[in-house]
Amino acid sequence: LKPCRCAPSRSPCPATSTMAPAAPGDLLRRSSDGAGRASLGLGACTPSESELGLLSGHNVDLQTESTCSSDSPSPSMRRRAWGRVLATVGFFALCLLAALVAQWCHAPAAALQGRGALDGGLIVEYGRFEPLVAQVEQTFKPIASRARGSYSAECNITANETCPFEDMPRGNITAVFPGEGTRCIFGTSPPYLFQVIPGDKDKLVVHFDMGGACWDEATANAGLCLSGVAEVPREGMFRTNDPANPYANYTIVVVGYCSGDAFVGNVRRDWVVPEAGDVVQSGYANTKSVVKWVHANLGKRRLKSLILTGSSAGALGVQIWARPLLRRLKYESAAVIADSFAGVFPAGVQGRQQLGVGLCNTALLTEIMQEACEAGTLEVQWVYESTMREFPEVAFASIDSKIDSVQMVFYEIAYLTLLGSADYTMSPEIFAAKLAIIYRRYNLQPNWISYMANSGNHMFLPKDILYHTRPGSTELKTSGLFNYGLELAASVELTGRDTPLTSWLADLPVRSGASASSVCRGVMPHPQGPPPAKLGGPQPHAENSSRAWPVGQ
Repeated sequence: LKPCRCAPSRSPCPATSTMAPAAPGDLLRRSSDGAGRASLGLGACTPSESELGLLSGHNVDLQTESTCSSDSPSPSMRRRAWGRVLATVGFFALCLLAALVAQWCHAPAAALQGRGALDGGLIVEYGRFEPLVAQVEQTFKPIASRARGSYSAECNITANETCPFEDMPRGNITAVFPGEGTRCIFGTSPPYLFQVIPGDKDKLVVHFDMGGACWDEATANAGLCLSGVAEVPREGMFRTNDPANPYANYTIVVVGYCSGDAFVGNVRRDWVVPEAGDVVQSGYANTKSVVKWVHANLGKRRLKSLILTGSSAGALGVQIWARPLLRRLKYESAAVIADSFAGVFPAGVQGRQQLGVGLCNTALLTEIMQEACEAGTLEVQWVYESTMREFPEVAFASIDSKIDSVQMVFYEIAYLTLLGSADYTMSPEIFAAKLAIIYRRYNLQPNWISYMANSGNHMFLPKDILYHTRPGSTELKTSGLFNYGLELAASVELTGRDTPLTSWLADLPVRSGASASSVCRGVMPHPQGPPPAKLGGPQPHAENSSRAWPVGQ
């Protein structure tokens, strides 16, 4: 804001001088002169110490020609300085006005979406809440648009109608309405349904669908969970006529999701949601109706292959429902695959949520887990690990992006609404580290493997991204020429097999005499690390498997 004033230790600048343009490095290089002052390398003139503080703390527009005077500034420089001051003041005034207008315009929406009363009378800070909700909407808006689709066939289960599997056309989607005892979250929601895509009768996929979560009045009003069952898209694993689909010949039963409770809810809420009617989370009863139909139609004979999958909220659902399904169905080989929700939550939140949603009032838990649930300390990781140990012959798997954007957003929303803090921001580095901690726990189990993608993508199985995902990228092949060019350009080499996701899935369940391994690809920051988990071969000892995997790996 003022011209360069010469330091006393240097000879005075002439009344007018021109400084030659400095090289880019000179603008950043600082050295010490004989008087102990720093020099910017811009010519004979050295700024005073106070001016150095100004320069080091702010970005400065350095002109190639400037006037340096040991006297007062020229009138033209004064005019330019005042112009910059007025422009800065005007800019901040406009910003303030825009903020006030935005707050006034959004006030009604805030009352509906973010300013509802929460646990303990906490009020959600709307300015922090709205952007997070918008990020979730980008993911679920296309899904919500399919909530009232037209199906190839529909069937209502009644006292006289069981909707037998044999009557359903192969390859087409049949919507089954189980009726009594099932419902979606709101009283005004459409009826609950599940969907069946018939294929081979001895090969079955039970897929737990996606659809967000609602755990309090604010998240329900913000629409963070689907209130109607979404129609299955003809994408990803549901492209049953695609030979590249590892489930092309399977019968696929899609457990509908519209309760916002990760398939375990058993509770009536007193939330006030305009034009929604009563609020009941009945994911447990809904899923029980699907399991009953599956057992009656497909569970009487021994299945050649059984695969239990879940995406997003469905990944949490399948981790909890895997135990009762594996106990009830007969199979030669089986696998459980959790896609894109490992359960990265703020500390202390999971147990509180399991208790509040009514999981403790179901038959899904063992006796010791029931006690932990009632104490508010139960975590989904504990349930998943316990099921792995109970079924050592079954392959358990997790698919995640290293920096899953939706998992990160839900972490922040949970932190904001349940812990009452708007200061926490989930960074990619923190998320990757927390995900690695969960994987480290699972890696202790010899029948668990993982597939990690260098991506921020959320969900792989129900989307066409399934067909071009590799661990190095969801867009391109990072082995071969790409890796060679990366090594030449940046002296970086990617390690890990570049196995396509579809090829990896085709190895599950693990058949007799075959094997399946964990897959990830990245820069190994440490020279040594534990070997990736492998099913069907010799296993590392537990004490070796428990070592922390490098986040980059």
